[in-house]
Amino acid sequence: MCRYVLKFGMLLKYIPNQLKNDELYLYAVQEKESVAIFYVPEKFQTIEKILMHATNASPEMLEDFLKNIPKNMQSNDFLFQLERKRYHIFQYFNSTLSTKEFYEYLIIEKGHIGYLSKMPNELKTIDLCWFCIKKDIKLAGYIPSHCITKDLLIYLISEDAVVPIFKNTPHHLLTQELCDLTIKKYPPYFEYIPDQFKTPEMCWLAVSWRSNTLQFVP
Repeated sequence: MCRYVLKFGMLLKYIPNQLKNDELYLYAVQEKESVAIFYVPEKFQTIEKILMHATNASPEMLEDFLKNIPKNMQSNDFLFQLERKRYHIFQYFNSTLSTKEFYEYLIIEKGHIGYLSKMPNELKTIDLCWFCIKKDIKLAGYIPSHCITKDLLIYLISEDAVVPIFKNTPHHLLTQELCDLTIKKYPPYFEYIPDQFKTPEMCWLAVSWRSNTLQFVP
C-alpha cells in the first residue's frame, strides 16, 4: 500500500484514519512527483515540500490548500515563490492573501512590474501606477479610472502611449487643451471626447482619419 501512496499522494485522503501514522506521512511526502504534501497534517507541511509538490498539484488541490494555508506560510516571500511555480495561482487567493502589501512586495521589492496586470483594481494606487508606467509605458492599459490624473494623462500623451486609458478617464479631468492634444496624436479617441470639447478642427481631423467617425460629430 505504501508504494501506491508514495507514487499517488492524493490516495492518502482515501486511506482510513486508523491506518495513517507519522511513518506513512513521512514516506508519502518524500517523492518529488507526489502531491501527498497537500494531504498530510500541517506539522509535515514545510515550505520546501509545498514548493516541490506544487508543480504537480491540480488547481483544486492548490485552492483547498490556500483556503486553509498555515499561518507560517502566509508570507509575501512564500506566496511569491508559490506563484512562480504555478503562474495562475492568483485566481485562488482570497482576501486574506490578496493584499495591497503583497502586490507592492512583488512589484516594488521584487521588481516584477508586470504583476500590475494581475493586481485587483481596487488595490491599485496612483503612486504604484506611476511607478509601473515609468518603467514600462505599456502597463498604462491596466490603470483603473480612480488612479487616472491629469498629470498622468499628459505624461502618457507626451510619451506617445497609445493605450485605451483615455476612454476610462473621468470627465472632470478633461480640459480643452488635453482633448486637443489627444486627438492630434490619436484621432481614434475622438469618440471618447465629450461633445463640449469637440471643435471643428478636431472633427475634421477625426473624419479625415476615418470617415465613419462622422457618427460622433455633434
